[in-house]
Amino acid sequence: MSGKARKMEGKTSEEALPLRKKGRKSSTQTAQQQPPNKSHVFLQYNGRSLEFTVPEALQSEDPQGLKFQVTVLHSGDDDPVQLDLVEREEIWPGRPEGVAMSIFKAFKAHLRWGEQPGETDMLMDSSPQFLAMMTEIGDDPSKHVCSLQRSDGTVTRILHNGQDVMVRWFKGTNVYFKVRVAGQQFNWGTKTGGGSVHKICTVKSCWSLSVDRVVGYCRPHSKKTEEVMLLRDVKNYTNPNILVFCPTLKMTTYTEEDINEYVRNPSIRTNYPTLDKYMTDRVNVMKEEHPETWENIVPFWFEIDQSLPMTTTQATRRYNVISVGTSLLVHFHNLASTETDRVILQMKFIHFLGADSQFWDEVLQFVNKNGLTFSTSPLPLDYNFRPTHYFPPEDKIVKTLPYSYQGHGKEGGIYDGVSTSNSIVVVGFGSKSHRKQKTALTGLAHTIVPLFQEILDDTAEMDKTALQAEYLGSLSTIIASMLKLKKDGHHIRPIIYQIDQHFNSVKYPELLDMIFAIRTGLQLNVNLEPLIIMDGKPDIIF
Repeated sequence: MSGKARKMEGKTSEEALPLRKKGRKSSTQTAQQQPPNKSHVFLQYNGRSLEFTVPEALQSEDPQGLKFQVTVLHSGDDDPVQLDLVEREEIWPGRPEGVAMSIFKAFKAHLRWGEQPGETDMLMDSSPQFLAMMTEIGDDPSKHVCSLQRSDGTVTRILHNGQDVMVRWFKGTNVYFKVRVAGQQFNWGTKTGGGSVHKICTVKSCWSLSVDRVVGYCRPHSKKTEEVMLLRDVKNYTNPNILVFCPTLKMTTYTEEDINEYVRNPSIRTNYPTLDKYMTDRVNVMKEEHPETWENIVPFWFEIDQSLPMTTTQATRRYNVISVGTSLLVHFHNLASTETDRVILQMKFIHFLGADSQFWDEVLQFVNKNGLTFSTSPLPLDYNFRPTHYFPPEDKIVKTLPYSYQGHGKEGGIYDGVSTSNSIVVVGFGSKSHRKQKTALTGLAHTIVPLFQEILDDTAEMDKTALQAEYLGSLSTIIASMLKLKKDGHHIRPIIYQIDQHFNSVKYPELLDMIFAIRTGLQLNVNLEPLIIMDGKPDIIF
């Protein structure tokens, strides 16, 4: 290569974009019967598009098997420069993992797939060879197939971590499998002899696990939708009692009768302790107010105020976005409202596991369209960052009594914690659960500093105010994340994965501004349009 030549990357034939086709003999011919006729190759480089004519003798060839050598002339030089071919790994969103990868490798070895040109991994399960193999395996539950034999006597075992994997061709559409535990009797229909039975997605080239029992699609390919809902108890006439809810995937849309049967299920009540307590309390109220007839009274009935159908791949994330946003809306609405106009969110945990920058953008968009906006401004020069009646000096904190605290990680990570009467740690700061689950795991115990402590005669009340301080600390971090504020050059973000305790009202709301100022050096400004409540229904826009 001459001294003037530059190394450049060009697209190979597999990435070339076909411009037009010609020479089709019959509209009924398939791509397998007659390779597509390509007359041109399209090359893109540095924003330019170049079109090349393919020699007529090659126009009937399958482009998948062709290799192109591209040369260019540089700066008027007569010597052509050959471009270096850069092999690129094909993008494969349905790449097998875990047991599915072990099965895939066994099938590939048995078929000797990849030995011929054009036999890529993505195309294997679309090939006639694969179909013939799976047809031979069949769907007979009495057959326990964990090895494959070729006509030459070669045997390929299907193993995962040294254990046999049994496979079937379920209804001629899905690879069906179960890992067998050595020494145990194998049975497809029970959990004896292995774990659960799994299916691989029915979509070609996708080896993700199926979650659709009927059609056999994986979660990304499933066209089913889940519902993210806003529920409201229409039997409570004191204040609007609402709940953000995402019930289990169902083949048909949930009716109000379905939802009310669903929330009364004992297993659901166990998973929603705040909702369970609310329903129990409502029954007790009916017993007290109507001791003779309470059994004939419906103590609570949830109406579906909002229902947002979402694909199964997006429902959990959207549920989390709306839950965080609704917690913020209710908190600030109640701050600006009288007690009779307050809204009660019957939720304890507010999850945001896996939240990224875009997640907080979505939360901000949600609260903005519901009339809640945030901004910042400089703090007064004489601002007192740590008034001692809220934030005692570290050496004045009584470690045996409840208090809230914060810690920080690298690159802007902040977590909020609380040490209550049930989780006191005398040596060092922080609660026992946070020291084990958050602090010790991330190696950040040395960053923990106490924040709020109020010493009272009532231990339960001390726990409550400390928990409220933790909640407000979490809100301050969330708001800073939404506003993309930085600390030490890094975007502020929560390390915690959930709000441990939502509060509809707090004793010291000013703590939010104070903690926000400590973390950002800025004053938080909140602009709120209180929620409109018509006939007991808060107008929350999903």
